[in-house]
Amino acid sequence: MLALVLTTTALAWITALPTEWASNELFTVVIVTLGWVALTELDNGLSSAFRGLERFDIPSFVEVPSRFVQITLTAAWVHLQTGALIPIGIAALVTALKVGAKLLLLVIITRRQSHSQQHKRSTTNLLRAELTSNGLFIWMGIFSALLFNAYDRWFVGIEFGPSVLSAYAVCLQLAQLPHAVSAAAGQWLTPWAAKRRD
Repeated sequence: MLALVLTTTALAWITALPTEWASNELFTVVIVTLGWVALTELDNGLSSAFRGLERFDIPSFVEVPSRFVQITLTAAWVHLQTGALIPIGIAALVTALKVGAKLLLLVIITRRQSHSQQHKRSTTNLLRAELTSNGLFIWMGIFSALLFNAYDRWFVGIEFGPSVLSAYAVCLQLAQLPHAVSAAAGQWLTPWAAKRRD
């Protein structure tokens, strides 16, 4: 994903510089959105790493405050009507901070763990087979989410203009807050319930 973003960005700059599109806000929105997508994938990967270490609490503790900060900053800027770039930029900035915090915590946790723990070969083979069988569906889910998240924003922006798109982006951020809280609760409840079953 990072390689795709870097390649796309470089090609876009090369092809757009001679034209007026380079100075258009749309170009900046596209580039920031691509960066946000890459950061989101890194964030999801780090959350999965914590789940693999059975530290379901850390993604929750990072996610809820970051969502609150994102909503607060977005709501504070929306009255300025500065276009769609501000909400997207805030989301990208908050996601970057989440990635940094999770990466730092992951390094700290892995250094504390004993280096003497060795995984059995059978466990490794079982995990590899499970990831292989589920990998196709994981990628389908990721691409479906990207298509869904992009389609509605492009449609609103084309039909109603940048000011309505900006308001729509703010509404989306506010609507995601209950989902973020319930998802954070699920980080605790799912492993708690799983430990009570064979």
